[in-house]
Amino acid sequence: MRYVINSSDTNEIYSFFIPIVSLLWRERGFTPIILLVGTREQWNSTGKNKSVLHHIEKAEIKVHFVKPVQNYKNSTIAQVSRLFACADPNIKPEDYILISDADMLPMSRTWFTQYDASKAFNFFGGNAYLGYIGDASPSKLPTRLPMCYIGGSTANWRQVMGINDLNIQTSMEKIIKEREATGCRDEWFYDEHTFANKMFKSPLITNSQFINRDWTHGRASNRLDRDNWHFNNQKDIIDCHYLRPATKFIDELFRILIPEVYCYPGHIQWIRAYINNFISS
Repeated sequence: MRYVINSSDTNEIYSFFIPIVSLLWRERGFTPIILLVGTREQWNSTGKNKSVLHHIEKAEIKVHFVKPVQNYKNSTIAQVSRLFACADPNIKPEDYILISDADMLPMSRTWFTQYDASKAFNFFGGNAYLGYIGDASPSKLPTRLPMCYIGGSTANWRQVMGINDLNIQTSMEKIIKEREATGCRDEWFYDEHTFANKMFKSPLITNSQFINRDWTHGRASNRLDRDNWHFNNQKDIIDCHYLRPATKFIDELFRILIPEVYCYPGHIQWIRAYINNFISS
């Protein structure tokens, strides 16, 4: 089984995307697992997030509710919790886990399945933080790795993250406390720094695959990016860092979801119904 992990707190700018990216990931052969910061009651307490949760579960997508951690922003917990999805006891050691972002739409039907399964980890776009133009590798490590996208077997994730207790919450809080003991606190890129601190010390790094991309001004090749939005019906888009707040750009969303190329027609209808419900909630 191949899983993809996405997460969100109750910030509707991000939570809005969860049902949409989940369907797109299913089309690309991955089973979504969603980590939501807060309780079910909190997610059901506002109309829009209730709509998000309803449509996730209506699509039979697995959800884990993650508790906030004192002195950490909920957004930080949403981000870092993805590193501990491997502690889900229902995921088998041989299953594959890929991490993604809530507002990053997977567009290509082939790019995310090109990884070498014999490698311990696969770092898609792994040269993002290399610091210069070139390819990263186990012998030419970047300063850290982008969460979009890191993949590996459940067993390897558990080994690198030091998972002993198959519980997402306790595993995450254990590492947070360990990092605090070394002086690390809540910060932007907390998740990337946490993973790099573990991964670059692991012997598994020497048997990991870097799937390098070209980067220009911090933007990945073949990525439709909200910071430099130019859509002209391209058919070779890998992923899409979508415009925010997305509810102001609904027409553009359906313009890029070209039927059959990027999204099945039935899913487009489902997404349209979901968005109508979200906006009216």
